[in-house]
Amino acid sequence: MSNSNPFRLAMQALVAGAVLLIAAGSGLLGGSLAPLVRIEGLEIVIVPLMLSFYVMVGFLFVFGAMAAAQISGATTGESGRNAADSGMEWEHIATALAGTAVGSVVGGGLVFGVPDWLSTTLPLVALFAAAVAFVFAGDAVSIRGLDTALSSAGGTIYLFVVPAALYPVFDIAGLLITAVIGTASFLVARRWVRNGLPVDRRLSVAFALVFALVAGGAMAYDLSGPRPAVELDTDATVNLSAAENQSHLVSDYTVQSSTVPVGTLSAGNTFEFQRTADVPSYVACLYDTGGERIQMTAGHGPVLVVEEDQYARPVDEVRLAGDQRRQYSVVLLLDSVEGRSLTEIRDLGTVPVRRAERCPDTTDGPALVLVPTSE
Repeated sequence: MSNSNPFRLAMQALVAGAVLLIAAGSGLLGGSLAPLVRIEGLEIVIVPLMLSFYVMVGFLFVFGAMAAAQISGATTGESGRNAADSGMEWEHIATALAGTAVGSVVGGGLVFGVPDWLSTTLPLVALFAAAVAFVFAGDAVSIRGLDTALSSAGGTIYLFVVPAALYPVFDIAGLLITAVIGTASFLVARRWVRNGLPVDRRLSVAFALVFALVAGGAMAYDLSGPRPAVELDTDATVNLSAAENQSHLVSDYTVQSSTVPVGTLSAGNTFEFQRTADVPSYVACLYDTGGERIQMTAGHGPVLVVEEDQYARPVDEVRLAGDQRRQYSVVLLLDSVEGRSLTEIRDLGTVPVRRAERCPDTTDGPALVLVPTSE
């Protein structure tokens, strides 16, 4: 069977893709690809899309190799192997597929396990080093199946990291390009590894340890860095009479709401690499001149942290560069008031702004109380 190696590679690609899709869909691979690949609106489909591209491109390469091998075999007049050799070949294929399945889950778990709030640079360095460490470890061991598992773990990491590294250059339309580049370079490296690395096995062990230390060191340094600080600075008072209509971007459409600014939220990153800051959410309780709580939608008034643009875009997280600080407006939507007209709310005029862990039943006069949500 002169095309056994391409056939085995095709089967391994299919098994790896299927195992990763099942693992991701079942929640076995916790986390997401953030911060490695940040594509707004495509978080759900990005993994199936990447795997589909890789499987499609991989099969094109493999079937081309199989066709070339068949032509070569016909030209040279090769005869088939005997039944014993064929049985042994299928046993080797089964072992390789089992190792591929295990290695793919291990590699995928390391990629998906990168915390969302870390930088992009250091995890990429760590994962590239981990991929190389797995390849050298696979070359160092002589146990059939284990070597495949280690190499598959390295290959899986590499094929996920390539789009993350090239996405800033090629953008979303270039994921197919990155699949071609990743698959081609992976197949070249695979052939190089299968033919034997030009180093002694003892050196492979040393290289595996060195690259593993580089991977661990890069991740440890990133994890030890400070998290972004988020601070809410509320105004002492808010003038409800000055509410203005403003367009807010909600999902893919805009809505008009009467809003008043109640403060600012600052997010700062003191680490030298990127960080993601989760923006806390707040609700508000409004009280009339008698200190009675005014009924609002769902009992609370929505408070939005917004990025001022043509539209006020709600913000739930922000990606900050090294030593970067950003500020956002915090606004109250008055359209959520029930049983009171907007005119009645405006007539309250200027009211004090307070902060609390929960909204009190009554107050000593008109007031706006901001409360952080548990979400």
